[in-house]
Amino acid sequence: MMMRIEIGEDDFDPCSLCDERSCKALLEYNNKFNVWLNDMENKYSGGSQNTRRGYSAPVTFSEHMRERSSLLQRCAAIGDKLPFKQKQFERFDDHAKRHESFW
Repeated sequence: MMMRIEIGEDDFDPCSLCDERSCKALLEYNNKFNVWLNDMENKYSGGSQNTRRGYSAPVTFSEHMRERSSLLQRCAAIGDKLPFKQKQFERFDDHAKRHESFW
C-alpha cells in the first residue's frame, strides 16, 4: 500500500490481489481515522457532521485516497479550533500525525 501511495495511482499497476489488499488496508486506516475524528468533533464541535456512511459497492484505491484527503481536511479543521492547551491535553498533534502517516 505504501509503495502504491509513493508511486502514485496513475503509475502503479497492481495485480488484483495487491489491489484488493491495499484497498482493504486503506479502508481500515480510514475507518480508524474517522472514528477518532468523530470523537473529536463530538467533543469540540457540538457533534459530527461528517459521519462515514458504508459503501454500497466495492470502491477503488483512488476513492479511498479521496476519502483520506477529506479526513485530513476534517482533522485540520478540528485542530484549528482547539486552543493550544486543549491540543496538548488531547495529544491531538500526536494522534493526527499517527493517522496521517498510517502508523
